[in-house]
Amino acid sequence: MKRILSMITVLFSTLIFSQTTVTGTVVDDNNDPIPSANIVVDSMNGTVSDFDGNFSISVNQSPPFTLTVSSVGFDSVTLNVTSSNLNFDVKLESSQNLLDEIVVSASRIAERLFESPVTIEKFDYKDIAQSTGPDFYSSLEGLKGVQVNHGGLFLQQINTRGFSTVYNNGFVQLVDGMNNEAPGLNFAAGNLLGINELDIQSVELMPGAASALYGANATKGILFMNSKNPFDFQGVSVYYKHGITSQKAAGDNYYYDVAFRAAHKFSDKFAAKITMSYKEGEDWHAVDYRDINHLGGRYINGTTEAQNLRDFPDYDGINVYGDIGQNFNMTSVFANLVVPGMVASGLLSPALGGQVAYIFNNLAPNYFGSTVINTGGYNEVDLIDNKASTFKTDIALHYKPTEDSEIILNSKMGAGNTMLHATNRNMLKNFGLQQHKIEYNNRNLSLRAYTSIEDSGNTHDVSALGAVMTIAQPGGLNGYFGKYFQGYFGALPYLIDPNPIAGLNYIIGTAMQGYTLENILGKGGDLAAHAAARKLANANMLTPGSAAWDAAYKTAISTGIDVFGGGAAILDTSKSNSFEANYNLQDVVSGIDIIVGGSYRDYILRSNGTLFTDYTDPIDRKSVV
Repeated sequence: MKRILSMITVLFSTLIFSQTTVTGTVVDDNNDPIPSANIVVDSMNGTVSDFDGNFSISVNQSPPFTLTVSSVGFDSVTLNVTSSNLNFDVKLESSQNLLDEIVVSASRIAERLFESPVTIEKFDYKDIAQSTGPDFYSSLEGLKGVQVNHGGLFLQQINTRGFSTVYNNGFVQLVDGMNNEAPGLNFAAGNLLGINELDIQSVELMPGAASALYGANATKGILFMNSKNPFDFQGVSVYYKHGITSQKAAGDNYYYDVAFRAAHKFSDKFAAKITMSYKEGEDWHAVDYRDINHLGGRYINGTTEAQNLRDFPDYDGINVYGDIGQNFNMTSVFANLVVPGMVASGLLSPALGGQVAYIFNNLAPNYFGSTVINTGGYNEVDLIDNKASTFKTDIALHYKPTEDSEIILNSKMGAGNTMLHATNRNMLKNFGLQQHKIEYNNRNLSLRAYTSIEDSGNTHDVSALGAVMTIAQPGGLNGYFGKYFQGYFGALPYLIDPNPIAGLNYIIGTAMQGYTLENILGKGGDLAAHAAARKLANANMLTPGSAAWDAAYKTAISTGIDVFGGGAAILDTSKSNSFEANYNLQDVVSGIDIIVGGSYRDYILRSNGTLFTDYTDPIDRKSVV
């Protein structure tokens, strides 16, 4: 027992003697203290420096061992601790990696990030490789000051915070120096037609006004996306991503993403690359059928609850299109439309019909009141194909006539299907955008000319499509409302008496006494009659999937809005031609950077009257900065 106690005592004494305390101070290049610097011993034990840069750390081991000092923005330092050196004055040098990081968005010339006159958020290919989003566009949402609007599965709109609009006017996206905006539809194509993820080198975000450098459209900021130069990034890269999108309305659907990049440096003067990618998935199903006019479920501020929101005569569903509304004086409809119909069918004699018409036109002109009636309309999921896809390719040829100059020929082409959520819901169907560029760069001079060509394909306005399909029913709107009146006035007498003749006589009698329908049934008491009318009128509409539906649908999505008969198609093939030149006077004026430059852009708008007033001829509009 004594031997055991002696061993414990020796061991305890050893532990006490093996404890070592290291102290010191951490400063920067200017000998200013660095608070919260990390001090770690052999990658195990650690502490941080205080506000004055001082630190003290005790470890249960005897020298020699190593001490690592680090801080964000500085190069780390490793120290060797010996028994004769337990106190250190540590100076951390500013990180050269950060200092040497190059950006171009701040002043149109290459400069180090730390020398930029404005705040720049940068996201490079290393960050992209470590991101967890389905694509690098999704990862951009993590950048400071970025707001992303998800208009569709493959269409994210990038904005700076505080200016969160779907149509991000005032925020410019440049892809390899080319404005990624569709000339006609006026939205940034973004990840629908942007850079292949395998080819992205860096993304630079400059929030705030940049109009002085990039024109009047850059009032909210600018996003620079730069692809990899084949001189610097060679070889073949491939990826394949597979997943599932899940939504209660749409179920579980597969998601595919495959991409390819090949780049080769043929000589010191010539290099080329090609990239291709394809994505496919099920877009979000819009199934919000709440009534815009009655979000609380009440009928005309009354107390009658609807069993079905669509029973309301003025039902206007959020994701329902083609529910066209008209305000009807129901008393006039009864006297001048329904009563003559009853006479024609033999339910009323001509003499009695004339008397009834007189009563409601003269004695009780407001008996039934006025009612806004909307047509039934169609659900969005019946009007569009929710299959989203995008295919894009990028071909570039790079030539270096001299060591410090480069000529680039570049073509970017893409097509896709997705929803564009703006003021209206637009279905981008077989939408295409192509850009072709020639560019020259040397140490001081930059010249760029490119063209952007848009092809709307079968793009159509979903709201207009719903209206066109509603009007396409037998008899058009008159046919719908005729059926509605038939159902309403046919069901109304039953609400008063099981015998419809007795109910009709009661209506006529109360009208002669100066009463109204509301006096008899109460506010909203005729809701059941409206429900019956809706059911009868909706039965007259085209059924999705029927032969008549398919024929009308095909015509609607190929006929322009307000042009050739009132279709839903957006017939746009607009283009823009851009020319830019910048020269850095650094070799002329020493000590400072002076950049002179200018840009010219020519818009040729060709929408056949579906977007602009170009009903007969294209609109040619020029912009000079």
